[in-house]
Amino acid sequence: MESIKKLFNIYFFLILAVIIVVELMSFFGHIFLAIDHWVFAASILIALILTLRNLKYGVWIILLELFIGSQGYLLSIDFGGLKISLRIALWLIVLSVWFKNYLFSFLDKRRRQPSIFADAKIFSTANFSYFLILFFFIALAGLIGCARGNAWQNVFFDANGWLFFLLIFPFYETFLNPAIAGNDPFRPVWRLFAAGTTWISLKTLLLFFFFTHPWPENALWHWLLSAELYQWVRDTLIGEITLMPTGLVRVFIQSQIYLVIALFLGLFALSHYWNEIKKSRGAIVFAIAAGTLLLSAIIISLSRSFWLGAAAVFLAYICLTVKNYGWKISGSVAIMLIVSFILSLALIFTVARFPFPQPAMDFDLTEALAARADQLNNEAALSSRYALLPPLWQKISHNPIWGDGFGTTVTYRASDPRILSENQTGTYTTYAFEWGWLDIWLKLGLFGLLAYLLLILMIIKDALKIKTWLSWGLGSGILLITIISFFSPYANHPLGIGFLLLSAAAIYHERQDTCAGA
Repeated sequence: MESIKKLFNIYFFLILAVIIVVELMSFFGHIFLAIDHWVFAASILIALILTLRNLKYGVWIILLELFIGSQGYLLSIDFGGLKISLRIALWLIVLSVWFKNYLFSFLDKRRRQPSIFADAKIFSTANFSYFLILFFFIALAGLIGCARGNAWQNVFFDANGWLFFLLIFPFYETFLNPAIAGNDPFRPVWRLFAAGTTWISLKTLLLFFFFTHPWPENALWHWLLSAELYQWVRDTLIGEITLMPTGLVRVFIQSQIYLVIALFLGLFALSHYWNEIKKSRGAIVFAIAAGTLLLSAIIISLSRSFWLGAAAVFLAYICLTVKNYGWKISGSVAIMLIVSFILSLALIFTVARFPFPQPAMDFDLTEALAARADQLNNEAALSSRYALLPPLWQKISHNPIWGDGFGTTVTYRASDPRILSENQTGTYTTYAFEWGWLDIWLKLGLFGLLAYLLLILMIIKDALKIKTWLSWGLGSGILLITIISFFSPYANHPLGIGFLLLSAAAIYHERQDTCAGA
């Protein structure tokens, strides 16, 4: 319990302040393009200096960017038509500094702690061997894609997200090398995670407020908080703002997946520390408030993938907690969750109906949520997703074992208005698919798909063996990503890959601590 309290200290609020400054720099850099490149250059220079000072700082920065950055373009720069994102730049910095340190550890062994990758023991550590098996199929998919004549641009950009797996080297070096890790290497990361998810929740509510409350055209803020704010969200690929037929505004941010993970980490922590928490009214109020904030943003996302994944993982949570803590504790935590859910609906309604400025339109919140959950046939984006299934299955059947490699495209007829605006027939060809695991099967083949699922299974298996609330929370996060990836591509995206790498290292660290304390 004391370790959780230490997360929310002065450093938590300092991180939150840094996040807000970066977001403001991104927003004003988008408006005033003259300073956009300078903001990006300054940010990268700071990240480089900190990473050179200590590799763990670079790893912290790249994790924080994942927690808040969605697709990585919160800051970016253009080079001759090529857009370099903050995420790519940080990836290059962290990987390059790690490789430099790795080489120097051989040249100057007396002064430097040798890299853990100089010892063959690493291959039996933290499921690293299973990562290597997956790496083989990732590399093979690149070769097959080129050999089949897929456009090299498609091959590169399709494989781009998978390159995030290479961060396993600096991640493991940071968290498992005693010279860098220290006694508690993950506490700063969980503080970053707490600050990042807090900000994404607040950001969701702020965007929800701004787009349900248009300012009068003669108001000073009309131009800034109407056209420019929406364009900033779109251009930086932070997320999507959509006016639903029911009148509810949907604010979907890809990094909101971490809010669902944070919710389950919180539930497992509550179950574990319940006997202490129930003695403190302040702790109960804080837990309910945190749950309310997270749930309100998850609801506003209107992501059925999130809702379905959360429902499935909640069943796993109930099974684990009932077995290990009993019905009484599980029921008490469930009641707190219900209270947070009710308060989250009240918070959403309050934000939407706040009287200043005048709300855009009226709507029934419960009716809008029910309509979203039941909207399976009429929504254009969803019907397009279903339309993709037959040609995608057909494409997979051509080379089901070894796959067609990166850059493989599928043509189908979509009903998405964004596609129809460019092509009235709706015919659309792409190499990126919403069906995440089918995408992986098509590109990596059946063996590659099984290698990935085996890796996930082994990490979750370790999490269940350790029997700590943190390992169970991290395992539930991996399970959540696995389920959501059936409908949305997270398992082959840096958001999912980054969490998988972090969880693999953290679960191994938990296992070592458990063994040491036995």
